[in-house]
Amino acid sequence: MKAYVLKIVLRGQSSDVWRRVLVPEELTFSQLALVFNLAMGWEKETEYSFLLPHKKMVITELPEGQSPNERLLEAPEVYIRRYLERAGAFLYVYANRREMRFDVQREEIVDPWTGREPKVLEWSGAIFAADLLSDAAAAARSEADYDVDAVNEKLALWCRLNRRSYEQRTLAMLYDDMEAGKYGFFARMPKELSITGAYSPEERSAFLSVVMHRGLQKSKDEERVPPTLRDMFAGFAKDELLSIAEQKGVEVRHGMRKKDVIELLTKKMLDPCVLENYVLCLSDEEILSLQKLLADPDVFEEEPHDTLEVLSTAGYIAETPELVIVIARDVAEMLIPFAADMSEAFYEKRRRRLWLMNAILTANVLYSVTPLDVLCRVYNQGGIDTLQPEELKREIEKIPPEFVEGYWRRGDVFISEGLEEEEIQVILESQGDGDYYIPGTEEIPLFAQGLALSDPDDEKATARFFHQTLSYDDEETVEIMRRIHWTFLAGAPVSFVRDMLKDDGYFDALTKEQDVMLRRLLNRLHDGTRSVANRGFTTNEIKEQQQAAQKKKEERRKAARSKVVFLRDRNKEKSH
Repeated sequence: MKAYVLKIVLRGQSSDVWRRVLVPEELTFSQLALVFNLAMGWEKETEYSFLLPHKKMVITELPEGQSPNERLLEAPEVYIRRYLERAGAFLYVYANRREMRFDVQREEIVDPWTGREPKVLEWSGAIFAADLLSDAAAAARSEADYDVDAVNEKLALWCRLNRRSYEQRTLAMLYDDMEAGKYGFFARMPKELSITGAYSPEERSAFLSVVMHRGLQKSKDEERVPPTLRDMFAGFAKDELLSIAEQKGVEVRHGMRKKDVIELLTKKMLDPCVLENYVLCLSDEEILSLQKLLADPDVFEEEPHDTLEVLSTAGYIAETPELVIVIARDVAEMLIPFAADMSEAFYEKRRRRLWLMNAILTANVLYSVTPLDVLCRVYNQGGIDTLQPEELKREIEKIPPEFVEGYWRRGDVFISEGLEEEEIQVILESQGDGDYYIPGTEEIPLFAQGLALSDPDDEKATARFFHQTLSYDDEETVEIMRRIHWTFLAGAPVSFVRDMLKDDGYFDALTKEQDVMLRRLLNRLHDGTRSVANRGFTTNEIKEQQQAAQKKKEERRKAARSKVVFLRDRNKEKSH
């Protein structure tokens, strides 16, 4: 389990009043409100709200008869880990009064955490809630009025976790339990859908399968859930269908009618073995998004954490101009057994397939032309499986062509598409010394996405320069960093990157200090980035290699001179 370190700061005239609190991820937002109130040493108050600006969302206790929606959630039913894992900052409003707002910052995630109760770690200041609520002058307490040890004893007594069962209670119910002498939180989270979860995989698979079939049966939107894949393809232009057919290796004769192209395509795509090969390319996140879609196709709306990229690329899922997800019923019916499969064996098959795809893309990014034995070393680096070259080639044949696009094989060499024969020969000769950088387990997925690897501190410092010094917003800063990464990954020098950013309009004129700072930051990023041009080595590592080679060369020269002197001396001795 995890826990979060949260700093809560009272806004306004009493900004020196704050607490740093450790809270378990298993709490609901109503339980978190109780923890905050006890941590502040404040009186019983059952009204409160949490405001999550990054989601434009309010989490509170709704009046009877009011239903929650996507922007207004019921606090006793929402667990904090659902949002605090990603949210860096949010607001807590005590008694739903404007003058009682707290800025809450998530400072740290403690993982693993084996405790059972929340705790106040640090604190500053004390004030009476009643004074603030009555608009009286805020009466600051002396430090002696706040006993952090007594507060932590109260938290340990009333907020200790009981993981044997869970209960979604309002803040008023929690206070009533305290008055009735019922100790602790019933805070074990309900089981959620997961790929590798325990608790009888067979039962969970059966349950998921029923849920998804019901979701399809009750679906009434024929546009979002057309009866068949053929019906869905009927809305495609013939050129689009021909492109999909070529991508999937389906032979289409010249002049073939659109109807016949659709028939060939659907026959191939609905083959269970073919479909399984695509499903094996899905990540855990994509499986969860697919489960969510199949459980209720009518109301499914893609959220930022959802992804259906693989099935969309494969043509099993389409999207309307209004960005509405469309899936055919016959496709959905065939996907249900895969999406509901909770078995360890199926999970391992997917994990091996994803690792193989990542290894291929990584080798493609780093080397352009990759001997099979190097690809084997990259794949076997992960410790998931160990394959010999011939076994690796057979596994690669099972990957759908869309996901190894840009790669073609010549004998025992894998080559990036678009390279000329002379370029291939030059790259092979330059790699002839066998001096390859083999990425680590945590690096391979990043290289597979085309992300440059550099020191996180250097990245943060560069991002802060554009975000704070040049006042770019978060999205623009992310885009700038992405462009810098890609350009360094391709082996470009610092001067090129700086000129590129200027030409793209990211700055017109910098002060002398800003220019010096930018160059320094880019130089640090450049020297620590594993680039394609250097086959995965950083500039600093290459310098170290060159220095080591030079040192060995000098040692060989000295050794040769010593040997000559030795022979000469020996000859002199013989002449005497």
